[in-house]
Amino acid sequence: MWIIIMLLILIIFCLSYWYLYTRLNCIIYKEKTKSKTHIFITNFILLLLIAALYFTMGSMNTAVIIIHFVIFVFMTDIICHLLSKIIKKNISGRMVGVLAIIITMIYLGYGYYSCHHVVETTYELTNTKSAKSLKIVTFSDSHIGTTFGPEKFYDYISEINDKNPDVVLITGDFVDDSTTENDLIKACKALNKLKTTYGVYYTYGNHDKGYYDSSRRGWTYEDLERELKSAGVIVLKDECVDINDEYCIIGRNDRSDERISMSEFEKSIDKSKYIIVMDHQPNDYYNQAAAQVDLVISGHTHGGQLIPINKIGELIKANDFTYGHTRIKNTDFIVNSGIGCWAMDFKTGCKSEYVIININ
Repeated sequence: MWIIIMLLILIIFCLSYWYLYTRLNCIIYKEKTKSKTHIFITNFILLLLIAALYFTMGSMNTAVIIIHFVIFVFMTDIICHLLSKIIKKNISGRMVGVLAIIITMIYLGYGYYSCHHVVETTYELTNTKSAKSLKIVTFSDSHIGTTFGPEKFYDYISEINDKNPDVVLITGDFVDDSTTENDLIKACKALNKLKTTYGVYYTYGNHDKGYYDSSRRGWTYEDLERELKSAGVIVLKDECVDINDEYCIIGRNDRSDERISMSEFEKSIDKSKYIIVMDHQPNDYYNQAAAQVDLVISGHTHGGQLIPINKIGELIKANDFTYGHTRIKNTDFIVNSGIGCWAMDFKTGCKSEYVIININ
């Protein structure tokens, strides 16, 4: 399976490179040429551009930029070809290339802004079990040290405090494999600045434990938990807690870890209370709705990240939902797009956000 995937990636890369070479050749020399000198110069410029992107923006961002550029060159090529038939005038390959560059820069410029500019999204929900209202602020996927560092995180914490939340719920992927120990400590200290009525609650995501040996990032999973708790954050690992007489919070272990089923939780919860489930990955909707919980909050998907791959998670059944609010039976499900991002500095399918949920 993995051999086939790697072969497909290699084939796509080779085809993309060849296509970019032909278009770059037209941009530089107006028309295609087979001169050895021209071929060498075109390849040198293309490889230099790829190397410059790689060393300044990393492999994932380089891939995103190249793929989008190839797509826009291809689309512009087709449109200009059809247009030239209509106006009875040839449109040069140089013009096609320049237009594709401009479109790519505008589109990914918007994607970069959407990723780095965090917005506030508000949902209004109805509680039929209680007359007591609750204001939740929730976020996930900060991946500290990737899109932003602890200093910027302090600004987001200040914004959240201005909303006067009753409770703050953080649904995983607070850190990443690239997060340094110093950034981890500073970011946790920022969490200590949160001001709430009922506290700050946390459940782990798939990136929190990391995908490599702990020596690679210089701190352990236990260090993360210790720093979170020292900041006054209540870490829930397959646990259920009452925050007052009328609201209950369940914090589930991430799907990537061992965890108990929703049917096990159902045996111990008081359904007369409004039950909120924190679950990093949005992919257990049927069982959560069957357990008759009231609200499930998730992250993980980054809102789908990029068009047109933003719905792939649902199509391949990796996720039950990608972004926003949906309702199944009597259960509300909300997936946020993440306050930060992993490895990529672009979001074209959504915007980075923290979420306010008013339950009345």
